[in-house]
Amino acid sequence: MQSGTPETIRPNQTPMNEITIRMLETIRDFKDCEDIQKEVWGFSEREIVPLAELKSTLKAGGLAAGAFDREGTMAGFVLGFWALDESGKVFHYSRRLGVRKSLRGLGLGRTLKLYQKDFVLGRGFSLVRWTYDPLEGENASLNIGKLGAEASDYLVDFYGTDPEPPNRGIPTDRFFVRWQVDSDRVRERAESGRPDADPAELLATLPCMLKSRPLAGGLSAVGETAAIPGGSPVTAEIPASMRALKEADLKEALRWRTAFRGAAMSLFSKGYRAVEFATGEVEGRRRSLYVFSKGGK
Repeated sequence: MQSGTPETIRPNQTPMNEITIRMLETIRDFKDCEDIQKEVWGFSEREIVPLAELKSTLKAGGLAAGAFDREGTMAGFVLGFWALDESGKVFHYSRRLGVRKSLRGLGLGRTLKLYQKDFVLGRGFSLVRWTYDPLEGENASLNIGKLGAEASDYLVDFYGTDPEPPNRGIPTDRFFVRWQVDSDRVRERAESGRPDADPAELLATLPCMLKSRPLAGGLSAVGETAAIPGGSPVTAEIPASMRALKEADLKEALRWRTAFRGAAMSLFSKGYRAVEFATGEVEGRRRSLYVFSKGGK
């Protein structure tokens, strides 16, 4: 185990007695990582990061680590490699993070990301970047809310539009986030495990430029839109469940993609950043929203 990498981490509220985070080592480890990618995303052989690339990533000094239970079964994984930005500065690109469906909600995703944070800091670097779908609330809650990453870059249809699941013909727009792992913001959230922000409070105190309206089955449609206020923090909602919406109403899912794209890109062009995310029940239905701000949060 290299310097700066924690050997064992125990997630809160896990039914397993112990989870060990370590680098992938054996052929079985690499094949288990392939299998989890297929389970989590329904990927084909063409879409997974395969054994050969996993081994090459490790050989080149990148990150390919798994979370293992006491019996040695892989519960999740995190992958990343080193990259250069436009100015030639080195950063760590987080390629993929996955947790078995049966173990979601136990904090394993956060635990794997904190392992990645220590991996990066232990090698003398401080910036981690990755992409994710901003309309997927579960990912937004982890990336922006719990980890303290921020977003100010919007990528339109980054991977191209695929008619097959999981995208179902919806453009693959992505946030390109920045996770400054040596910052006070990230350190505080890593140490405190801070509670999620309250969506009811945010909706009551901040202007909302993109609101939802209820649909049957607990789903949500695009509702009211508003202009950006001058310089103050602002919220913008996303669907209660984009995954469920794509299965139930593709046209409404596409409306969300278009509406949120317009809102986020407009905010980013004016110097705003996505700095917070909140989700929860508000007046009998789930509301999920970002906070965009020009200053610190």
